[in-house]
This record gives sequence, C-alpha cells and structure tokens, in this order.
Amino acid sequence: MEITRERLPLFLKRPSFFPIYCVSGNEIVLVQEALECIQVALKTQGFLEREVVIVDREFDWSALIRMSFQRSLFSKNGFKIIDCRVQEGGINASGKKVLAQYGEAPAKTCVWIVSCPQIPKFEHEKSWMKSIKEKGVFVPIWHLEGTHHKRFIQQKLRTANLPITPSALDVLAEYTERNLLAAKQTIEHFSSIRVKEPITEEDIQSALSNVSAPEVFDIIESWLKEDIPKLFSSLSQLKIIDSMANLRLVGAFIAEVRQLARMAEEVAKGTPIPNVLQTFKVWPRRKKWVLQKLQKTPLHAWYALWNALLEIECIQKGVQTGDIWNALTAFLVNTLPTAQRACASSQNKDQVPTAKSSPMDPVRHREPSVGQIDH
Repeated sequence: MEITRERLPLFLKRPSFFPIYCVSGNEIVLVQEALECIQVALKTQGFLEREVVIVDREFDWSALIRMSFQRSLFSKNGFKIIDCRVQEGGINASGKKVLAQYGEAPAKTCVWIVSCPQIPKFEHEKSWMKSIKEKGVFVPIWHLEGTHHKRFIQQKLRTANLPITPSALDVLAEYTERNLLAAKQTIEHFSSIRVKEPITEEDIQSALSNVSAPEVFDIIESWLKEDIPKLFSSLSQLKIIDSMANLRLVGAFIAEVRQLARMAEEVAKGTPIPNVLQTFKVWPRRKKWVLQKLQKTPLHAWYALWNALLEIECIQKGVQTGDIWNALTAFLVNTLPTAQRACASSQNKDQVPTAKSSPMDPVRHREPSVGQIDH
C-alpha cells in the first residue's frame, strides 16, 4: 500500500510487518526520518539484525534473494533486515523485476527496506510498483515547499524548544527551501548552544554561513560573484567528497533562481532595485552580487534559467536520461558571460560537456507561469 510521510508513524504502530518497505525521494532529511521510523517499528517486532547493501549500476539484484533466504547467524529468532540503499540512477530493470519477485515470494524472516531516488509518477502504475504497493509499503517523499516547508521548520524548532522571531523564521524558511539539510543543521546548531533568547535574522544569517555543509552555499555565492576558479574548484571537490550532493545543489539553485526571477519581475514592473532588495530581504553581504545579476540579466533569461534547472531536476527524478553532474556543470558554464565561459571551459575541458546552446537562449525555453515561480 502507499502511505504518505505524515501518516507513516501511526501506520507503523500496527502489530504486523511487510516483506518490502520502499522509501523514494530526493529530500535526504525526510527520507532518513522515514527510514528511521520504519527501523524502530521493526525493531519492536524482533528485527534486531540489519545488513546494509549499497546498490550501484553494477549491482546484482539477484544476490538480495539469496541473502534473504540465508539463515541469520546473529539473531536468535532469525529475523533480519536488508537495508538496500539505491544510489544515483535509481532502480534499473533488473531491480524492478527482483522487487516484484520478492514481493510475491518473500522469506518469512527477512524484510527489505529499499531507499532510492525519486521514482517518477509515470512509474507508479507499472506492474512492479503495483506489486510493491500490493505486497509491501511504498512511501513517496516529495520536496516541501512554501507553507509546508515553513511548517516543518516550525515543528522542528518547537521540538527543540527554540524561540524565534517571525522575521527570522521567514529568512530560515526562504534560504533553506529545497535544502532541508541546511535547515536541520541550523536548528541543531542553535540547540547545541542552548539558545534562550528568540533567534533573530542576524543569528540565522550567521548560522547559515557556517553550517556543517557550507559547500552548497559556497558554490551559489561563487556563481553569483562569477568567481570562476572557485566555482569549478568547489564543484569538483564536492563531487569527489559527496557524489549525492547534486540533489542538494540542484534544489538550492532552483530556490535561488526562482527568487531572482521573482525579483526580476518586480524590476520589470519598474520597482527600483534597492527597494526590491529590501523587500526580498537580501543579505547585506550578497546585495552587491544580486544587484549586478539583476542589472545585466533580463527577465526572459531568468525564465530560461528556471526551465533549464527544471530539466536537470527531471534527470534526478528519472523522467529524462543523462548525467546530473554533467548537466549541472553545463548549466553553470552556459550562464557565464562569453569570455568567462571560454575560460571555464578551458580550465575544465575534461569535465565540462559541450552544450549545444545556452540556457540563456529564450527561444528554447517556455516562460513559466507566475504560479510556478511563487510555488
């Protein structure tokens, strides 16, 4: 059956278990919370042994079947969990076949917990997914946006007993949209120092600049400043350190470009840029870079960038094929001025793919509706 993230804790209180639990999503924090919730529930039912399996493109899915029917050497009752973590690229054809097969004929003492990148909606009606929903539990995890994102942060702050001013909450929600990891780390930072006074905007800005995963913010700021060497150096290092960081990076760029597009709309209406910067609460240290971007980038170009990022997100979701890192690098190269683009390409010729055309070209991209940008 299909269970929403919100309903999962209550559902897991039932005194029964299923052969397969599949958690699918690109929001790392929410996926991890769902997985922990499932593991705790299974532990109360006697599943004390857990074996972690990392699944890449070369993985032999049939090995999971063999592992499932091998008797546990460490669990008295023989119960065990196979924690199957699917990496970038998602579940391939062999994996889909094996998942459907195990759902039909599972081992009585072995449960699979499968976590994977977002499974596209068009896959949900295919036979392998129907089998998982019929014999197991499917938990789709979607990005939290707008009021849902803000409500999630409010809940975490309340749980941590952290007071916060309304304006500081707005800033935290705005700058961590599609990057819940940064929001979580910021809240953990304030919890560790045991804040008693309400958290202010200045506190949030300082904390976001020093969270334990600053590389995403560094790359965003290098892009805004058009600091080419640092931009591509940081991108290369991030890819080596954390191959799955592209999920956070694409989400952060989508939030950033959407915000800039909304600002550009106001500028196009005739609102003075300083007023726009104030209305959108742009951080003082970023005002110079955002000002330059708004001055030299027309509104249609922001729409083009927005659509280019949505195409990259489609690769993440498996709707389109391609390499996310290459697509993201090409996006960054193509958003730079011509001279700098040539410089970046020459410095990164082994890793930067040659794009057929620039995402700044308005002919190739449709103009998103205001609703898209607002939500």
